[in-house]
Amino acid sequence: MGWAGPLASRTLADFGAEIIKVESAGYPDWWRGANFTEEFYRDRLYEKNSNFNLMNRNKLGITLDLTRPEGKQLLLDLVARADAVIENYSAEVLPKLGLDYEALRAVNERLVMVSMPAFGLGNAWSNTRAYGGTLEQASGLPLHTGHPDGPPAMTSYAYGDPVGGLNAGAAMLLALFVQQATGEGRHVNLSQVEAMLPMAAPFILEQSISGTVSPRQGNRHPVNVPHGCFRCAGDDAWIVLTVPDAHWPVLCRAIGREDLAVDPHLAGASGRRAQQDRIDAAITSWTEGRDPEAAMRALQHAGIAAGVVRPMSQVLQDAHLNARGFWRGVERAHCGTYTASTAWFRTGTDAMPIRHAAPTLGEHTEDVLARVLGLDAARIAELERMGITGKTAQPKSSGRAI
Repeated sequence: MGWAGPLASRTLADFGAEIIKVESAGYPDWWRGANFTEEFYRDRLYEKNSNFNLMNRNKLGITLDLTRPEGKQLLLDLVARADAVIENYSAEVLPKLGLDYEALRAVNERLVMVSMPAFGLGNAWSNTRAYGGTLEQASGLPLHTGHPDGPPAMTSYAYGDPVGGLNAGAAMLLALFVQQATGEGRHVNLSQVEAMLPMAAPFILEQSISGTVSPRQGNRHPVNVPHGCFRCAGDDAWIVLTVPDAHWPVLCRAIGREDLAVDPHLAGASGRRAQQDRIDAAITSWTEGRDPEAAMRALQHAGIAAGVVRPMSQVLQDAHLNARGFWRGVERAHCGTYTASTAWFRTGTDAMPIRHAAPTLGEHTEDVLARVLGLDAARIAELERMGITGKTAQPKSSGRAI
């Protein structure tokens, strides 16, 4: 549900695996929406959430009520025929349902399963609740992000989720390689907090070596000087650049400040660090009168690593991404046509295909139950009448718990 688990399974889906996403009509993926108003159900807003659509391409979608014996048994029947299971519930959810790894392994000894609670399984912190944005704090990263005169700064974009999801997808692929080689199953116990720690690696190393960590530096860099965002001509227009020692004279010539290049106090990074405000002002005086694209081209032509900070409207229209076929128009029920990304990897010259859009709620239930489990039409219809399956989200009169 949400971001981390669906991103992990989407990685496998993009590689070509058949992914069956299991939801419940009474408890659908919360990235379909979590504002359970009358409008949410009446207008099927749960079919129109762009985040859900992005994370669940190339998957089949079914619904099962796992709190009822019939739904639980159907899941076990599917697991018996599966290679792998990915789940990102809180640590206590599947054991309460009687669907932990041991229960699943009992029907499929070669099963590979990835679980990814914030702090991993089997420890005192396993049941601690966390979202991508809140688990960042345990990695220490927010204390080193932001400006020195301000508080610790969370990214606000919940990096813990995609970092956990990408690592979980990689862990699953490795576990599947071992399964293919040995025929043995295993339960991969992934901690999303620990997956975040490489992002804090510079601070971890600094602390371990010197016993302390440098103050927050905002947009500046511990090695390269100058480094940062500089305003250009236009509404909220910016350019980013970074300059190691060897490129310092090149930058000075590019912005018409040869006087800075010959200043002996600025020859090394340590000297420039002591005068960063002066240097930043010189760069800004050059960039603020220029279009960001023109500024980037001039600096890139000189050999300086520089790039435009693009608003999303420009990212969607980016000539490079469109030339590579990264953006694709996708048609989906209830949404019409929308722009979707393709996989960030490819195995040939073309982008990986989008075989089908994110599933509508329960879209493939009948197909999966018939094709994979061999259920006949009468039994499938009976399951829907019983509320074990369904294609419309069902309101809950009091609470939404599983």
